[in-house]
Amino acid sequence: MPPGFAPAGDCMKTAVVVDWNTINEGRPAWNVCRNRIIER
Repeated sequence: MPPGFAPAGDCMKTAVVVDWNTINEGRPAWNVCRNRIIER
């Protein structure tokens, strides 16, 4: 294994499960907010 790389088993101990359904529900509101900031 190259230096600086951990075996996959070690990485998976700290992996975070992402709930994409929850993230996608908030995406339209975040886009509106970001667009306002960018347009300033």
